Amino acid sequence: MIRVTLKRDQLWGGVLYFAGDRLVPDNLAAVLGLMPPSSIPSDPSIPSIGALAILNAAQHEDELVALPTIGRGFGRKLLALRPASGFESLEQARTMLDESRVDWDAIALWRPED
Repeated sequence: MIRVTLKRDQLWGGVLYFAGDRLVPDNLAAVLGLMPPSSIPSDPSIPSIGALAILNAAQHEDELVALPTIGRGFGRKLLALRPASGFESLEQARTMLDESRVDWDAIALWRPED
């Protein structure tokens, strides 16, 4: 957990974090760019918390275009397919989207930029 200042309310893991100074999970802080990317695990064998978090937190397809090979069209499809509780893994998202033009390996290695 890390203390950050949220600019807007965030729904994360079924918990609503209201805007303002809050204690939030590290992975939420990382996805929002409130934590240096160097603090995020970079071992490729660890599932990408950043990419999965983006998939689950996005409210609009434009928020998904930061991920490699995800354009607005695929973003729209992912939002439509996303379970109410969010994707459990990138593998689940890959299986549900069933789209060969998406580079899931690149998405798994994706990290937020500084």
